[in-house]
Amino acid sequence: MGTLATELTLVNSSKIYLDKRGQSAISTFSQLLGVITFTHAGAEQAVALAATFGEELSVLKLDITAGKNLNLSFADISHWFGGVDVGTQGMPPFYTPTQLSLQDISFAVGLVIKRLEYVTLVVAAAEPWVIIDQVLSFEQLVIHVMLVQPPSSTVTVSFQGIINIAGIVLDVHAQVPDFEVIGQLSDTVAAPNLSVLIANLLGAPSKLPGNITVTDLAFTAHPSGHNYSFLISVDSDWILGGSATIGALLFEVVYKGENSAALITIVAKGFFIIAAIDVLVVAQYQSDSAGWHFSGATGPGQAIPIGQLMADLGDRFGVAPTFPLALAGLMVENVQMNFDTASSDATFSCELKFPVEGRELDLTLDIALTHVDGKYEKTFKGTLLLADRQFDLDFDTGGDTTAFWGDYENTGGQALAVGDLVALLSTDADLQAAVQGLEFNLKDAFAGYLKGAAPGPPAKWLLGLDMDFGADLTALPLVGKFVPKDEALRLVVQPRIATQPFGATDMKALKALAGPAITLPDTFDKGLTLHLELSLGGTAVPLSLPIGAQSVQPTGQRPTIAAARIASGYR
Repeated sequence: MGTLATELTLVNSSKIYLDKRGQSAISTFSQLLGVITFTHAGAEQAVALAATFGEELSVLKLDITAGKNLNLSFADISHWFGGVDVGTQGMPPFYTPTQLSLQDISFAVGLVIKRLEYVTLVVAAAEPWVIIDQVLSFEQLVIHVMLVQPPSSTVTVSFQGIINIAGIVLDVHAQVPDFEVIGQLSDTVAAPNLSVLIANLLGAPSKLPGNITVTDLAFTAHPSGHNYSFLISVDSDWILGGSATIGALLFEVVYKGENSAALITIVAKGFFIIAAIDVLVVAQYQSDSAGWHFSGATGPGQAIPIGQLMADLGDRFGVAPTFPLALAGLMVENVQMNFDTASSDATFSCELKFPVEGRELDLTLDIALTHVDGKYEKTFKGTLLLADRQFDLDFDTGGDTTAFWGDYENTGGQALAVGDLVALLSTDADLQAAVQGLEFNLKDAFAGYLKGAAPGPPAKWLLGLDMDFGADLTALPLVGKFVPKDEALRLVVQPRIATQPFGATDMKALKALAGPAITLPDTFDKGLTLHLELSLGGTAVPLSLPIGAQSVQPTGQRPTIAAARIASGYR
């Protein structure tokens, strides 16, 4: 390859400027303009040359602009740079284009040291760099190559170009050796629709609202590790239902792996306001059918009056702000939110301290908002911790009574000292004495709670504790032959304890919560009653033996637990 400078013209220029003292000064410099001709690929080529130097410059800079396509290879470039292998030293192993065209080249010559300081080369790559098949491609690539004090120097290479995702254009750049690719939305295109962008990245419907527009996007890639990510901010809220929204949204899309084997995860983050408290919620795209699942929680110590919480949820989801009267006046903490976009169902779980006889019991409340025919239906469930046993709660949400019902089940059984349980719920000394020493293996239990709307009357508890004793009477010679085949005749023994008398209205409220599976009387006296029940298939015959604190005997003495066991036939 030969070169020859021709048609050289010297141009002198001056520039007036203010120096550090604010006084006018004159700077002079000269430019040598011309054309360099050379032979490339068997043909003579001519390109523009501009050399700049001045009285204060210690470097002579020569800029060559191609002005037309000059096809090159890395071998040609290496020849220009005295044999430095630009393709091996400067390009990443996963992308080495074979078709290049020269755009610009610059030489900097040190006038004092009289040697070449650096060389920069700008070439365009005709081939796109495919990051992920049919999803991400690095296009319109311009490669900047720089050598400092060649030919002994190492090569620095940087890239500029675009990524086009279904018409959504990102400006991207990268640099060797770490080759981290960084990009952002191009200023030349309109703000894209988020749903369209995510659907193209997924290759499937995004299940996103159609009204959300992307305002900013940051792209990062580590090709050597096959990791690619998009961080996206938007201008609109995500409307969940009613007036419930999630704002300040950020989306993160992450690819890990190569091509079709790449694992794609998409996470959305935003804020949901609960009773004037900003709750950070996070959602992950699950599938085309499942959509998105948002979850989040208030922070520790952020207490909310339950009435305020329900009023806020009522406004946002269009439901009545009513809630179980048993929880009136209490504070909720650690409110956890869950929302499924596929069903539009929401749940809010929270923790409360439930006051009983000067103590506080741990209670959790689950508020379910189920989307049915375009509107929300509200239900309440919960759990209550009694003597280290978790009771599942059903609540009375209407009327003027404060009632709930709890069921406990442990198929393995667990030893229970009944006195410990009663002491949590009542300070009545006679009642505590009636159950003193009563211990057995507990598998099933129920707890009914009721308190009138008036502040005066004390709360009432009704407990039913199934002893681990289920005598199967089918095997008895005189009984078994009368029992239908495939059915069992069993005797169930259950101490029942009432901390206060329950009238007919009280028992009606508890029966509504307990359901038909549990046999309850129309009224219930205060104290301990040993409930016996014969069951044959689905038929139950209840019996009861009052042995509690309110039982009055002719001798003036209350029967002991041992006497009750003898009287009932239980040893």
